[in-house]
Amino acid sequence: NNQLIGPLPTGLSALRGLEELYAQSNRFSGSVPRDLGLLPKLKHVYLFDNRLSEGTGWLGAGSSTDETSLESVYMQDNAMRGTIPSAIKRLKKLRFLYLGGNRLTGT
Repeated sequence: NNQLIGPLPTGLSALRGLEELYAQSNRFSGSVPRDLGLLPKLKHVYLFDNRLSEGTGWLGAGSSTDETSLESVYMQDNAMRGTIPSAIKRLKKLRFLYLGGNRLTGT
């Protein structure tokens, strides 16, 4: 809750050892970098209560489900529109997915 403004940094994908991303309750806007889905050790993502308009394309972006450790994603209360990607079903370790408070469709 630092009131950070603007897009999420694209350089996050260089943090290969990143396990948790806490960036909730700011004013981040735009899209979540697709490369975020390629971080092999990322387990928990907290991006709720921002102004992200495109945020689900990175989910399941890894080339293999064996390469992702993602367990929980909290992206509720943003400004996201569009569809939830079907690749999300490849995330075998995903236990919690919160996308409420957005305008998303699909299953």
